[in-house]
Parts: sequence; structure tokens; C-alpha cells
Amino acid sequence: MNLDNVVERMANHVRVYRSMHLYRDERLEILAEKSIRSWLADYLRGSSEFFRLIGDVDPNVFELFVSFVFEVQRIKKRASMYMFMMLRQQ
Repeated sequence: MNLDNVVERMANHVRVYRSMHLYRDERLEILAEKSIRSWLADYLRGSSEFFRLIGDVDPNVFELFVSFVFEVQRIKKRASMYMFMMLRQQ
């Protein structure tokens, strides 16, 4: 279970219902309740609560949010990879 799947489920919900008002994701809650978690899990949980308060969400706008999350994850993975390579060389 990873954040990519959580974000994809959120995006699919918005595409179908054009709203986040009734959206609940137990997997996101499980990820956000772990004692060791990514800050991105906390960000997604807070964002999903914000989107639920708003209610209606334009799917095109939500796609920008999804793209942002994927880009952040890509940058985090690349930075981790570079740091690992630097540590390995020492």
C-alpha cells in the first residue's frame, strides 16, 4: 500500500462524482496513523479533509493536485537515490 494508489483512488473518485464530500479512504487513514510516516501522507490527509469541506471539485483542477503529488514523490525518490550514492562512495 503506497501513496500512489491512494492518490489514484482519490482522482478516480473525483472523476466519477466530481466531489470529495463523501470520500473516505481507510488506507490513507492507516498510512497517516503510522508512527513513522512520510510528511506526504500527512499532507494528503489534510488535503483530503480540505477537499471534503469544499465539496465539489473540478476534475481538471484535481488532476493538477495529483500531478503535484506525483512530482513531489519523484523528486523525493531521486533525492534519496543521490544521497544513497553519495553515502556509498564515502
